[in-house]
Amino acid sequence: MTRSPAEIRRLVAIGCQDNATLAQIADLHDRIARAETQMGEIDRQMAEHDQFHISGAGVVEALADFDDVWRELKSREQAELLQLLIEDVEFDAEGDSISIQFHTTGIKELA
Repeated sequence: MTRSPAEIRRLVAIGCQDNATLAQIADLHDRIARAETQMGEIDRQMAEHDQFHISGAGVVEALADFDDVWRELKSREQAELLQLLIEDVEFDAEGDSISIQFHTTGIKELA
């Protein structure tokens, strides 16, 4: 794709205006337009991904005063907070263990 603008300049520079050259230039313009559209889509997807990215500093900040905040919350608010953070809890009686699965965006919402 990075060759396309250079290829267009080369074709224009040689001054050849036959149908084959014009078709090549049109094809290169189309390829550039498609590439620019794809780049815009990639930029949009990256911005969307960044929206859900949680930095270590963000987690630390969100949890820094957690004990104080927790004590101030009413039981209903504590339950809502746990629902925001925790997606699933599984208890294994044989292994005597608990597995907790967190929502991927829960801490970001908390922050």
